[in-house]
Amino acid sequence: MAHGVAFNDYVGVGINFAPSAAKPQRKGAAAPFAFHLLRVEAIAAGTDGTVVPRHVVRNAFEGEWLPAQRQARTPGKPWAWMETRSMRIPEGARAERLHLVGWVQDASGQIVAAAQSVCR
Repeated sequence: MAHGVAFNDYVGVGINFAPSAAKPQRKGAAAPFAFHLLRVEAIAAGTDGTVVPRHVVRNAFEGEWLPAQRQARTPGKPWAWMETRSMRIPEGARAERLHLVGWVQDASGQIVAAAQSVCR
């Protein structure tokens, strides 16, 4: 997962999934794969009127990757699925506190990968 810098109330985001060529997928992990991408604002305790830390989901995007949508990567690298797009920064959210949380599920609903970006 990756995200860019804020520009005109939008942020570019991306998610990709490339099953490891060195480690075969476990039996049953098969396409289509569903992906979920959340834009989350981390609000520290003692700020914005909260006494506890909070993580507020500000945007969500879901999709599905089908076998025919695999994209070739550089020669010698495994294939991958990719999705890139822009997400609007909602009114009231502070861009510097936003990060991404995402996961990929196989056809049976099992989570096969999960990650989050770092908010700096």
